[in-house]
Amino acid sequence: MQVNINKTKVVVFSKKRKHNQHKLYLEGNILEEVADYKYLGIDFNKNLSWNGVERKEFWGGWKALYAFQNRCR
Repeated sequence: MQVNINKTKVVVFSKKRKHNQHKLYLEGNILEEVADYKYLGIDFNKNLSWNGVERKEFWGGWKALYAFQNRCR
């Protein structure tokens, strides 16, 4: 099995404000560290927080409501 290095991201879960920056390697390539990542429709946040997810869901609901209203007109 091959891993696509360009699509592979690293999220370091921590409640601390700052964590030690470590470079993670896979087959000699440095993996990119990100603060948030969406996997199988679930948003993962480095702070183990749902705040960003709640905000996205909230605004997504309003967008869906307005789209539905426009279709009904």
